[in-house]
Amino acid sequence: HPTLHRTHPTLTHFHTNLATLHTHGATTTTSTSSSSSTSSTPEPRTTLPSYPFRRETYWLTPPAAVTDAAQLGLEPTTHPLLRATLRAPDDSISHTSALTLADHPWLADHAVAHTVVLPGTALVDLALHTGSLHNTPHLDELTI
Repeated sequence: HPTLHRTHPTLTHFHTNLATLHTHGATTTTSTSSSSSTSSTPEPRTTLPSYPFRRETYWLTPPAAVTDAAQLGLEPTTHPLLRATLRAPDDSISHTSALTLADHPWLADHAVAHTVVLPGTALVDLALHTGSLHNTPHLDELTI
């Protein structure tokens, strides 16, 4: 690429070409002094950033997997099927969990057409437990 050309006369084009040379490993030397300069102290040089070309990353390393509900801003529970409670700013409450065969191998015994389903008694237990947390410990009817 020509540095000084009548179709690209700007200083920006010159600096772009200088940066391109630097990123390709060429040693570049520029002089900041001119004949009209009265200062005898040279101006400090600014080094061009080369870190994108060193193949080093400066991103944050991800933390270890979070397994504690409190680390996620949730309240842990003592119920074996519910893992956490989330209190929203509008005073609503959500209870959450992940039911997996790895954590609850007994679920494999409850399959319908080769699909594991949560037994109705577990749903009743969840409804009664969450109801007791909200001062409504009775269950009149549960339709599945």
